[in-house]
Amino acid sequence: MLRIIIFLLIGIVMAQDKLNMPYDYSRHQGYVINNGSMMWNEDWRSGLFFFDGTFANYPSTFGPQIESNYFFPDIDSTLSDSNYTSSYFDWVQGDYYLDNLDIGVEYSTDHRITKLNGFKKRYAGAYNQYTIPPGAPIPIQYTYLGNYSSKGDKNLIGIAIGNFNSDFGLLDSLGTSYIDSRITSSNISYRHDYDSLYFTIDGHNFLQRYNSLNSKVMTEGVRYLTRTKLSGSIYLIRNHNHILSVVADFNKRSLRSDRFRSIGWSSVKIGIGHNNYSFNLGSMDLGNNNNIIMDGEASYKVGRYLFKSSFGHIFRPSHISLSDTIYVEEKNQFILDGEWSHKRIDIGAHIYLNNYQGNTNSSNNEIILPNNGSNIWFTGTIRYRLVGNHFFLLRYDKMKSNNYITDGIEDRIKIKFNNHFNLFSQAMGVQTSLSFSGFINRYSDYALSPTEQYPIKIDSQETLENIWLIDFSILCSVKSLQVKYEMNNLTNIIYDYLGGNKQDHSVQFNPYFPKMRRLASLSIKWNFLD
Repeated sequence: MLRIIIFLLIGIVMAQDKLNMPYDYSRHQGYVINNGSMMWNEDWRSGLFFFDGTFANYPSTFGPQIESNYFFPDIDSTLSDSNYTSSYFDWVQGDYYLDNLDIGVEYSTDHRITKLNGFKKRYAGAYNQYTIPPGAPIPIQYTYLGNYSSKGDKNLIGIAIGNFNSDFGLLDSLGTSYIDSRITSSNISYRHDYDSLYFTIDGHNFLQRYNSLNSKVMTEGVRYLTRTKLSGSIYLIRNHNHILSVVADFNKRSLRSDRFRSIGWSSVKIGIGHNNYSFNLGSMDLGNNNNIIMDGEASYKVGRYLFKSSFGHIFRPSHISLSDTIYVEEKNQFILDGEWSHKRIDIGAHIYLNNYQGNTNSSNNEIILPNNGSNIWFTGTIRYRLVGNHFFLLRYDKMKSNNYITDGIEDRIKIKFNNHFNLFSQAMGVQTSLSFSGFINRYSDYALSPTEQYPIKIDSQETLENIWLIDFSILCSVKSLQVKYEMNNLTNIIYDYLGGNKQDHSVQFNPYFPKMRRLASLSIKWNFLD
């Protein structure tokens, strides 16, 4: 169990390039900060599942399997040669009609694995915002996943099909507001090894029926988004583990509503890599534009110090519903990481430099986005093992923006204490977690549209107060049974318990969504084998 805790703590630090910023404590809606930049109009992956980021850019919406495989990807691609059947269910009950059920089964036989998963979520929200009036709270998310993987002597194939149905209301003072989204993601991946050469082929098809209504957004009605991506790569391993590569992809995105819009683009890159570095250079063709793209990374280790650096120079098409004309966006990024460890302490420092250039001639007068901008993001972490099984984690994030699209939070602080002990003659394992999260020096900047998912400038002179949130959880484990009680925003929970109705310690990250008040929940997870 101690090894598991250490692994989870390391995972928190290693996954710190992605910040999950929910609009509600159930994590049904929210946004992601990836490498110091707010994620929007950006493709993303969760395992084999591919998502087009036009209208779907918050992984937590689609259930714990998609969420965990995005924020904490499993890089182990080995398939077991043993035969077994495992299954689980994870049931969560909480405030504001929270009712989650996550079930799954896994079949393994002779290097073949089949996984099936289903997820259902009901949640009304602190202000009943996710309930479509005049009805009662009903499930707002259904997710169905199917995975198949097979490994031969020189071949590896993976197939993943997912169906994601979202139907929920939005807070709107002028009347009914809602989102009705139906997504099907079909994916296939193939790899073949031949001597010192191997190649991969990947195909992704993303279909979304998207129906939305909101008084603050001009676009409404049913839209059909289609996205196809095909990619292939060839890798040649030379002497001294040098790798030569050629990578190409072909993309097409279409949006049909009262009119039809479509855009296609492709890219090809040639690269060289070694144990501690890689460099790729190529071109991207979008319409009549041909642009040079490149990326690379390197790592160095000196004693107890580990340094990593990476950069990217990429282009992408603009948000397809943002304007009548689709233009090219340029994004440059440089990342520098440093880590030092000694006995019971680990220290990390991470710097992210982002630069953006576009041409946002939007047909919607309410959309005002910068044509260019930059930001710098610094993250520092300290992880320390105290006496026994007590762990301490301190994280500090600092953001400075120069006309860049941000959420307006300059400073973030997180202090976390984890503990593990056993009861009843070591039969029960108990894990506790207490965290303090601070959001300091906040100002109104940009927020994602509740339906269109592109940034909107928030023109407000209102002073945003500094916010500190306290979260607590306790997890009890007996063999394969886990029971967890979790309290988000403990201060408001205590106020409500003591009858302090005039006290409010809530936080709001998007003015189109209500404040996050509190959430207390109880979950039961049971794993079965054969």
